Amino acid sequence: MSLNYVDEIDKRIDRVYTNHHEIPDHRQLLPWVTGYLGNPDAGFWFLSENPSLTTSNRATSSKLMLSVESQWAVSKGDQLFRESLVENGFKEPPWDSSGGWHCYLTDVIKQAEKVKDWQRQGDESWLRLGEIWSEVLAWELEVSRPRLIVVMGKRTRRLIEHIAMAKQLRFPRKEVIQHYAYIGSRPRGKQPPMDPDRIKEYWEDMKRVAQVISEIR
Repeated sequence: MSLNYVDEIDKRIDRVYTNHHEIPDHRQLLPWVTGYLGNPDAGFWFLSENPSLTTSNRATSSKLMLSVESQWAVSKGDQLFRESLVENGFKEPPWDSSGGWHCYLTDVIKQAEKVKDWQRQGDESWLRLGEIWSEVLAWELEVSRPRLIVVMGKRTRRLIEHIAMAKQLRFPRKEVIQHYAYIGSRPRGKQPPMDPDRIKEYWEDMKRVAQVISEIR
């Protein structure tokens, strides 16, 4: 990722916080949580909803040496996600290393929040946040020009569908997969987090995505 790209996206993120004082700004306490990482020129995105404030705080309290490359590398779900990226050629090994990105990771909403807090506020507030942050997402789409966006989770899909209508934002081809955090931290029926069958499903999903990308290439 070029310094020019980082400078430009950071300016736009800063503008959102400046223009919307009602949005909590996590950057002073969590400067390593940018909400984007990887290679924007790769042509393929993995798009999520927002950085997890709970996971980020846990990483900070662990006294690890943290940098922007520490994103998506803290929880069990993060590890599952990164290992699948390595397995399918989207990142150079090992899974927790810096650099070696052959894809771009980004969040629709760049602020770190607890999903449960948004759920308590209701969908209207959450969708409005998506609209506010859409100006950054629109810039990312314009500059990066991805050929495929892998949408992680149904909530993320719903959020970008709302943004597409509300802001007339056009997206390229999309593939939807389960969110790694859902597998890593939440039960599904009688299946606990990190259940082997759920992990197997996830790996199959990622292989399907890799096949789609190989056909696009």
